[in-house]
Amino acid sequence: MCLYLICSTIQHWEKGVPEKRLPLLRDWLYKYTYGPNHNLQSKYNQQHIIALEFLDQYKGDKKKFVEAYEVTIQKGITSLLHAITAAHQQQDGLGPVVDGQYCTANLFFATYL
Repeated sequence: MCLYLICSTIQHWEKGVPEKRLPLLRDWLYKYTYGPNHNLQSKYNQQHIIALEFLDQYKGDKKKFVEAYEVTIQKGITSLLHAITAAHQQQDGLGPVVDGQYCTANLFFATYL
């Protein structure tokens, strides 16, 4: 079930949901996640982290991504997000990849969460 959610996240990030007239998540405008839609910000950020990890770190290789995070994928999205963050923090004290570059965890959370 959770693997389906991850595949769905990647699909929403790359293709959007045309039948519901939703644009690609990566192209969402500021107004989609702030103001009256502020409750979408958390979900957007979660999908942002997962999508960039899959696409940037694993170059879209589903097999390698699942091998790296198999145990946490089975536990759910929250566990996967914690595992991704922990993996990046262990790499020379760097945080998640944002726009193709590592950033410190404090900067990441201050900026994106």
